[in-house]
This record gives sequence, structure tokens and C-alpha cells, in this order.
Amino acid sequence: MTYLQFLNELSKKKYHLVYYITGKEEYLVEDAVKRLVELFCEESTRDFNLDVFHGDDVEAGKIVEIASSYPMMAENRTVVVKEIHRMPSGGLDLVAKFVERVPATTRMIFTSSKPESKNKAIEKIKKRSCQVICNTLYDREIPAWINNYVKKRGFTITEEAVHLIHTRVGNNLREIINEIEKILVNLDNKREIKKEDVQELVGISRSFNIFELTDAIGAKDLNKALYILDRMLQYGESPTGILAMITRHFSNLMKVKGALQQRKSYEQISALTGIPKYFMDKTVRMASNFTFEDLTRIFSYLLETDLALKTSKLKPQIAMESLLIQIVNC
Repeated sequence: MTYLQFLNELSKKKYHLVYYITGKEEYLVEDAVKRLVELFCEESTRDFNLDVFHGDDVEAGKIVEIASSYPMMAENRTVVVKEIHRMPSGGLDLVAKFVERVPATTRMIFTSSKPESKNKAIEKIKKRSCQVICNTLYDREIPAWINNYVKKRGFTITEEAVHLIHTRVGNNLREIINEIEKILVNLDNKREIKKEDVQELVGISRSFNIFELTDAIGAKDLNKALYILDRMLQYGESPTGILAMITRHFSNLMKVKGALQQRKSYEQISALTGIPKYFMDKTVRMASNFTFEDLTRIFSYLLETDLALKTSKLKPQIAMESLLIQIVNC
């Protein structure tokens, strides 16, 4: 199952005796383990009932011995083995056999940074486990993750604020967390994150943001677009960051045009692109200002600008201004 499916199961209180957690997104792996430990092992008894091992520094016999013992003053004993694939083959065989008969009072959590393994013992462990794959989240999955994180911190967040955080920060989960934590520290006595909080604390300019820039571009208002770009750059926004957000915007416009051509509903398009439903009217209007041929040309302009920012002696502001002129004149 995916990480989000895993969270959904936890919310429904559907638990397993054994978990095998792997994937490329290290933060999600760590977070999944942390959630399970907090769920299965009360903080007051963790000294007695929580054991954390590393595959390259533990004997299988010790894992089996501890996992076989009864919990002390608690319902569960929790055993975490990180990087299980690093254990010697003989040890893995012993653990694989034990996993077939884990006591009802024991919860076992295995992690591995090596998703694919040809080891037969590892495959046996996987088959007896609830497998959680923590790969990098897709654009459409980030809003749900942000909502879940904020809720776990004991706060709420508006849909507009979620969308703005995602647009400004991107898909890097650690960076998203840093920005959310920065907002929470400055909320004073409020319990809800609103769009205004994000505008004030995330990103560079309080007056102009990527939405206003893409709105101006979408409306083909060159003077306004150039002015907003200039202000954002003055406030320290990186040209590559702005370019990435513009690229995401036009990627969404391409998806929207394709979905409309297939007669998909706004709800379906929102699910496909991650754009909140209340932004769909405006997004559809922007998409109508560009043909598929226009968008194809724009993507070539975006690639050329990306290359210029990385390799050219051309000033970044000039490169970005040239891009806006090309887009608006499509």
C-alpha cells in the first residue's frame, strides 16, 4: 500500500502485527515508523517495551528473544528493525521463520532503503507483513499530506492555504514541514492556518505571489506580469524557483485542456491536477487563452530559459523577462 493508504488505515484503526516499510522518500519512512511507535507503545512504558535495532548491528537471535517476550505493564511490545536487508542471510532466515508466528502482544516494524530484494527470506518477511511503500508523493497527493500533517499537529488549515503552501514550496516534504512549523509558531492563539498566514510568512513578497504572476501571464497582461516579476526578484525570490512554479502552472493548463477535451467534470479535473475546485473556473479561462500549439511552444521556451539560467552569462532577470514576453505573445 502507499503511504497515504497507510494513513487511511490508521485513521480507521486497522492495524497489523508486522509492517515492512520501504521507499525512496526517507522522511515518509521515518514518519510511518514514528506513527506506529506512538500508536503501539505508550510513552510511559517505552523504556520497557520499545526496542530499536539496526540490521547491520544486531543478531537475529536477540530480535527473536525480545519479540517473543511479554510486554511490561502494557498491551504491546514493539520491535523496530531498521535496514533489515543489511542482516546476514542466516539471520534473515531466522527472522523470517519467527514472523510466521509473531505473538499477538508483539508489533514488529521493519524498514529498508532497498525496495527491491532477491533475498528469499526478505520476500517471506514481506509476504507476512503489511507492506508500506513510501515513494515521493505526486503533486495531487501533497494537499492531503499537508492537511494530515497540520491535523496531527492539532491545527486546521483552509484549502486555499494548502494550495498556496504547495505552490510556493513544491513537493519537498521537509521544506513543507519547515514552512508549516514557521507558520504555527506565529499563529499566536489561532488554531487555523489561513491563506493570509501563508502569504505573510511563506515566500518572499507579501504584495505579490506566484498566483498573481500566473494570473497576469494567463490574462496576457505583459506590463503587470513584468512588474510583479520585478518585485518578486527584488524581494529575493530565486529565478529558478519562479520558473519552476510557472512550469507547474502551464503543466496544469495542459492537463486541464486535455481533460476538458475528454469531457471530464471539474471534480475529475481537480483530482487529476490537485487544483482546488473553487479555482477551476479561473484556470479553465486561462487555459482557453492558449491552444495546444501555444502550450507546446511555451514548454520549449521554459526549457530554453531553464538552460539559460543554468549555463548562460545572461542576467537571470533578463532571461525571465524574455520568457514572459514570449509567453504573452503566443
